[in-house]
Amino acid sequence: MAKRYSYQTGAIASPKKIRRRRLFLLLPAGLIIILLFLSIVGNIARGRQQEVTDYFDAVNEIAEQSNRISKRFTELTKTTTASSQGQFKSSLTDLIAQSQDIFSTSMGLKNLEELKEANSFLVISMRLRNEGLEKYQSAVLSAMSGVASVDAKEISLALKDLSLSDSAYTHFIKEAQAFLNEEEIKIKIQSSKFISDETVYEQPKVSAFLQQIKSKAPVKGKAKVEDSKIKADTDVYISDVATEPLRASVDANGVRELPSSDEVAVRIAVGLKGSAQKKVPVEVVLYVKGDSKSEEKSSVDLTANGIAKVTIPGFSPTEKEVNTFKIKVGPLKGEAKTDNNEYEYKFRMQ
Repeated sequence: MAKRYSYQTGAIASPKKIRRRRLFLLLPAGLIIILLFLSIVGNIARGRQQEVTDYFDAVNEIAEQSNRISKRFTELTKTTTASSQGQFKSSLTDLIAQSQDIFSTSMGLKNLEELKEANSFLVISMRLRNEGLEKYQSAVLSAMSGVASVDAKEISLALKDLSLSDSAYTHFIKEAQAFLNEEEIKIKIQSSKFISDETVYEQPKVSAFLQQIKSKAPVKGKAKVEDSKIKADTDVYISDVATEPLRASVDANGVRELPSSDEVAVRIAVGLKGSAQKKVPVEVVLYVKGDSKSEEKSSVDLTANGIAKVTIPGFSPTEKEVNTFKIKVGPLKGEAKTDNNEYEYKFRMQ
């Protein structure tokens, strides 16, 4: 008799249950996609904020450098006379070179699409400052040399360019601050004003300045008294510091980013208030993690109330570490003010 076999088959799932199972299988994959999307969006947002931060760090550095030029320019206009033509030309030539570097840096800034209009005002401001200084030097030197065709109008036009640069920078801050407010990013923008006296380019002030620069040097009988006063007030200071290669950017902590290089040189502008000085000592020490790595020394000759540059090469910084140049000029014998004789320049090689 043949055996009978019985088979028990499972119940067939309904379409509704099948859809539920598929849904449960798809949920983890969907969640992963959402998380990946949020991660990508977050990275883009962080990258964008870093770009904004880097941009305004560079802008603030430009503004600070321009402010230093403005301070020195104001001092020059107060002390220039017919007898200081050589010193005036040397000092202003140096300021023009510095302002040209700043203008070039402003043109090369990497900025977001939304900041293009704001950045154009920054570039215009730095260009006006550079061109204003060039026009001012040409007009004043011509007046000192007794060129009859030079009058107050040419000096006034040069000063107007410098004043207009302040208006352009004000527009930059307005546009840039509107962008930061819209993006809800809190960054302080460095203020910058080249001409503090807005009437400086008006006829009475310029005419008075022309009389000042055409005035004769003190008579010999008074020279000894004034020389002793100058020596007592003599002050040497660090006007500017740059590197070769030039920095590419500045991070949020004020650390400069330099292009990769086997060797770095330091370019130092040394200023002097007072009578001429010979062989003013300049010392640069490279520190890595607080330890001294190398030291180089030089010296510079300074004309009265002048600025001179010295470049000290031969430094080999450490990559991916924060390096520090500690720079010291002077001090001069009997120098009363020494808090401006030292400067720290922090940087990292890219």
